[in-house]
Amino acid sequence: MTTDAFEARKAELKGDGTAGRWLSPLNIHVLPKLGRVPVTDLDQRDIRDTLAPIWHTKADTARKALNRLSLVLRHAAALGLDVDLQATEKAKALLGKSRHVPKNNPSMAWQDVPNFYSSLEEPTLTHLAMRLLILNPGVRSKPLPISTSIKSTATYGRCPAKT
Repeated sequence: MTTDAFEARKAELKGDGTAGRWLSPLNIHVLPKLGRVPVTDLDQRDIRDTLAPIWHTKADTARKALNRLSLVLRHAAALGLDVDLQATEKAKALLGKSRHVPKNNPSMAWQDVPNFYSSLEEPTLTHLAMRLLILNPGVRSKPLPISTSIKSTATYGRCPAKT
C-alpha cells in the first residue's frame, strides 16, 4: 500500500521522488514494525507504539513518518478500504507533545579553515567534496539575480564580423 501511495504522489515530488526522501521515514521507522499488518487493521495504538521510540529524540523524522502514514491511510481509503483515517491524529494525541529541543551544530571559525583544508590531503571522495565546498561557498541550485544597484564601469567590446 505504501508503494502504491508513493507512486500516486510521485509527480508532486521533486525529481519524481528519485532521491527516496519521501519514503525513507516510512522504510526506516514504520514498515519494519507495521509492514506486515494489514492497513485495515492499523489503529492508533500500533502507530503510537511504532513512533514512541523516536517521538522525543527524532521529532522531525517522527512527524514526517506520521504525516506520510496519514497519506498512505487516505490513499487506502480512496481505494475503498475500510481504514481509520483518524488513526494518525489519535496516535499523535497519545504520543503527546514532543520534548525534543533542536541543537545547532556550531560552524568552524574562519581562522581554522586553512588548517582544516590542509588536513584534507587524501584523494578520497569525502575529502575532495569538502575541499570543493570550501572553495565554492556560494554555489546554489539557481544563479542569484544581478542586483540593479551595482553599476558596472566595464566597457563591452564587439567581435568583428566575419568577412
